[in-house]
Amino acid sequence: MPEFLTTTAPAAISVTGAVVSAYYGHRLGRNARLEEADRLALRFREPLLQSAFNLQSRLYNIARMDFLGLFLMDAAATDQEREYAVQNTVYLFGQYLGWVEVIRRESQYMDPRSRARNREIVAALERVRWTLADSRQLTEPTLRIFRGEQRAIGEVMLVATSAEGGLPRWETKGYAQFIDDRAAPPVHRWFGQLEDDVARLGKEPHLHGDRLTTLQRSLLGLIDVLDPDGERVPLAERERL
Repeated sequence: MPEFLTTTAPAAISVTGAVVSAYYGHRLGRNARLEEADRLALRFREPLLQSAFNLQSRLYNIARMDFLGLFLMDAAATDQEREYAVQNTVYLFGQYLGWVEVIRRESQYMDPRSRARNREIVAALERVRWTLADSRQLTEPTLRIFRGEQRAIGEVMLVATSAEGGLPRWETKGYAQFIDDRAAPPVHRWFGQLEDDVARLGKEPHLHGDRLTTLQRSLLGLIDVLDPDGERVPLAERERL
């Protein structure tokens, strides 16, 4: 065997092995990073999905089941029921906007593996944001929350977490803490108008109108994107107004 073959063959094999090893190492590392990103994104998608479902469900019950008439305006309603009818409805708005604010601060992608689906989620979030803020096509101001107000409500709903192991650094207040904090100036400042709007809807049900209907549908559109197969929210529970 020629001498140059005896020296170059092992070298070529060594280089090839290094290249293959580096390729598979990079691939394994990329998969690990994607799995971690998926895990973190799920920590955002799940509470966003549930908060969107809870809010749309309340809107549906107001429009179709006379929720506010039953628990706010009925003479037989207790003081506790009247408080719950307003404050829990307001809380559901805050909970949703709080998770939107968490995502804005912490999550670059809601679906790290699919840019197309990520764009769908962003577009669905924007439709909800637009529905809340619009004053041109949805001229009745009841339940209108301008974009800056949406951000402010989201901000006052946040509570810090320990953020260990790459988990989100923020989550939203629970209902008990929200009730305890509701009289504090930062909370009342941003929720006062919404409280008045909910009470007004109970007194004047004809104001349910286009914004409430469009908002419920927009929230269901977001749910459809986040959970297309009904694994978290059954498809049968997605009736549109």
